[in-house]
Amino acid sequence: ARDWEHFVIDNSHYLVVANYQGSSSRLLNSEVFKWNGTQFLSFQLIPTKGGLSWQHFVIYDTHYLVVANHYDDTTHFLNSEVFKWDGAQFVSFQLIPTIGARGLRHFMIDDTHYLAVANYRDSSSRFLNSEVLKW
Repeated sequence: ARDWEHFVIDNSHYLVVANYQGSSSRLLNSEVFKWNGTQFLSFQLIPTKGGLSWQHFVIYDTHYLVVANHYDDTTHFLNSEVFKWDGAQFVSFQLIPTIGARGLRHFMIDDTHYLAVANYRDSSSRFLNSEVLKW
């Protein structure tokens, strides 16, 4: 595991873990856990590609999770993915082109939402431009 993110939806507590690498591949599930009052139990598996970071955010009462997909055993040119809460689970909502994404951060200025994406590396360079996306 590379990252944990805690969040609350309708008074229920969740943790999502970014799983980067298994024993033979970086193509593996990251996992959402839900607190049952005494412990966190597996709630949902989400396929990731070398997942390094999760970020939870809320826009107009809608909950989102976004994962930074870093490497899929072949390339760093991957889509990171935004998931939207549908009332019961997270479903794929939007793909974001990234290059070896290492981190994400949601923030607001006035009433505008942004997502900062830290692109880290491709096959030949670690000097890449990161970007800020406007919602």
